[in-house]
Amino acid sequence: MNFAMILFVLLLFTGAFALADAVYFRKQRRGDDREPWWIEYPKSFFPVILIVFLLRSFLVEPFKIPSGSMVPTLVVGDFILVNKFAYGIRIPLINKKIINVGEPRRGDVMVFRFPEDPSLDYIKRVIGVPGDKIVYANKRLFINGVEQPHRQTSDYLHRERIHYSRQLLEKVGGVEHAILIEDEAPSAVPFMRAFPFRENCNYNNEGVACAVPPGHYFMMGDNRDNSADSRVWGFVPDENIVGKAFFIWFNFSELRRYIEYFTVKKAIVGVAQTTGKGTVGEVRQAFDRRAQIDDIDVISGKDLEITKEGNDIVISFAYPKRIPLFGNVSVVIEFAASSNN
Repeated sequence: MNFAMILFVLLLFTGAFALADAVYFRKQRRGDDREPWWIEYPKSFFPVILIVFLLRSFLVEPFKIPSGSMVPTLVVGDFILVNKFAYGIRIPLINKKIINVGEPRRGDVMVFRFPEDPSLDYIKRVIGVPGDKIVYANKRLFINGVEQPHRQTSDYLHRERIHYSRQLLEKVGGVEHAILIEDEAPSAVPFMRAFPFRENCNYNNEGVACAVPPGHYFMMGDNRDNSADSRVWGFVPDENIVGKAFFIWFNFSELRRYIEYFTVKKAIVGVAQTTGKGTVGEVRQAFDRRAQIDDIDVISGKDLEITKEGNDIVISFAYPKRIPLFGNVSVVIEFAASSNN
């Protein structure tokens, strides 16, 4: 039994006691009689459970990332929030859409019920929408005959196994995101299963080509060679959609994400102390070396402002942190500091 069903059962249980008290038991009590505990407790919990049920069903729902298929966008242990109304208002439990608010777009990160086992929630990126022709050949993505733009960036370090993966910035549907490629992995899909509309896909040594059927979506993980996705188990039907992921709110094992400002500040103070008599170019290079060690990717040496105060060197930095909330709404936090304050 999933959590939504448990909430629904508790809602019915506590609601039944609240209704029974309003209709019958309250009339049987004398004015100075206290409510019995078996009436008081369910009545107290009913409004709380109702609010939680409505919030999770129609507004936002929290999820925890269980696997590394969406690295580097999402890592194992990320707690995320999912917008439940972005793709339409749905009846809880049966997930039937009753009001169409919007449709998934290419590039969205979407939570959905796994087609092979709807009791499991999966999260991947939307690559193909109904009617699209998707080709993933030799680790390059084509949508409707157009190769999706990508550019090389710094390699990604998997800290848990001290391994680097080639990292690219890819743009799908106007959304730029990082993907990982393992050059030693084969281009061909190593295994695939039987699934509805399997005849829409053609597999070969270079990869796979699929025509997305009506009412379905083609999903892929950002960790391209370590993701079992639509290439393996097929298309996601519209009735399996849960919502659009829009915010990472915490990860207990990745606390460095939330203290990155202090990591940058410590780095520039260290660089100022060790390269105080160096040239501007030497200071920038020293910071870039330190950034690679400390895994700092929000700023680089070329972004630093470097000045002299007497015999001391002062390094300053500033960078914005954009936190997407929903739709086109974001919160931007501006971080700034210098090595002498």
